[in-house]
Order: sequence, then C-alpha cells, then structure tokens
Amino acid sequence: MNALNSSIPSELGSCSNLTYLALALNSLTGDLPLALSNQKRISELGLSGTIPSDLGKNSPSLANVSFSENNFSGELPPGLCNGLALQELTANVNGFNGSLPECLNTAQN
Repeated sequence: MNALNSSIPSELGSCSNLTYLALALNSLTGDLPLALSNQKRISELGLSGTIPSDLGKNSPSLANVSFSENNFSGELPPGLCNGLALQELTANVNGFNGSLPECLNTAQN
C-alpha cells in the first residue's frame, strides 16, 4: 500500500515494455485506462478502479491478476477468459455481482 490518491495516468497504457503493475490497496480514483487492455507483455496486475470489459483480451502473457481489497463492483470482465496464461485470480473484498466468466465457472472433479 502506497496511499496513492489520484487517478491512474492514461500514459501507463502506452508503456510498451510493461510486464508488472501493482496498484491495489490504494485510494486511486477514476477508471483504469482502456489502453492497459492492449498490453501484450503484461503478466501480473494488481488493480484499483473500474475494470475495462476487455481486460485480458489482448494480453496472452497475463498469468496473475489481483482485484483484491478494492471497491470494484459489477461483473468480472469476460475478457479474462482470453488471457490464456491466467493461473491465479483473486477478487476478494469487493462488491462484484453477476456471474463468473464461463472459463472460471467450471467445476473441478
């Protein structure tokens, strides 16, 4: 926790070599920049703010995502299913509602 309390700069979306971004457990305001949805090299995200609906769609290296302990609401983005490397997802202590994306809603035997 860094106690950051401003909006997330949109310029983060144009950082072509971004592989890790940890913004969780802050008091950030506003939306996560849509351009972050197009990061091809990113493998880990810790987020705060509104989640773009296509997050993960263009990020084949996305393996670890944490939405934990923020004030997120709404549904988890269906684009997470397109992040083929997704290994770990945490979303506790939020106000999510609705159904899980289909790829996360499978029963293990």
